[in-house]
Amino acid sequence: MEVIIPTDRGIKKIATCNIVRIEAHSNYSTLYFDNAARTLQLGGNEDGDFMIDNYGALIISNGSLTVRGRVKLNKASRFNMTVGNLVIDGNTGNTITSLQNGLFLFEAAPQMQSFAFTGGTLQIVDPPIGVASQAISCPYNFGINSTLILGNGVSVTASNSPGGFGGSLFPPVIGRLVLNAGTTAGNRQLTISKPLSVKGSFEIRTGSNVLLQSELRVTQ
Repeated sequence: MEVIIPTDRGIKKIATCNIVRIEAHSNYSTLYFDNAARTLQLGGNEDGDFMIDNYGALIISNGSLTVRGRVKLNKASRFNMTVGNLVIDGNTGNTITSLQNGLFLFEAAPQMQSFAFTGGTLQIVDPPIGVASQAISCPYNFGINSTLILGNGVSVTASNSPGGFGGSLFPPVIGRLVLNAGTTAGNRQLTISKPLSVKGSFEIRTGSNVLLQSELRVTQ
């Protein structure tokens, strides 16, 4: 398994790991992205079980982070995203290489020290493959200037999760929402199973389906 990190001279350094753990210390260990020209990808195109396990601080103020697996924000950790892109895909279409059933692609634990998603883009490429998994488990609001993209318009990898991209653990408030599932088949729908408020625009692109089981409000 490889992590590819571009350097200032354009040379790629290769590191072997499956989990990047940000440890908790008195002054907090921090994984910090602040350069638009910099990207970090955990896992290759055939991987879906990599993980960022945050006990310290994950700060994204520019650049791009792609995780072929999941991002877990633990109790007492910090998350701050203002600009940049966080892309998560833990579904390869194969249960062996995908996210384990019962886990979440983007998980923010209750009692974090701070959670601030005020800008930038979170993209979930595929809904999770597991029947007991959900794409997002987050009790915190997403900011009005944040963007959540579900799908990429190309991938049609199926999911066994009945909520598709959505479910009962979705954040109560999000900013701009883009649904670009690529197909209505294979549980790639967005299921709204608890009240959801979208504070920006809601754009539904090709091959997308929204299943309303609860109230959806879109205000601009």
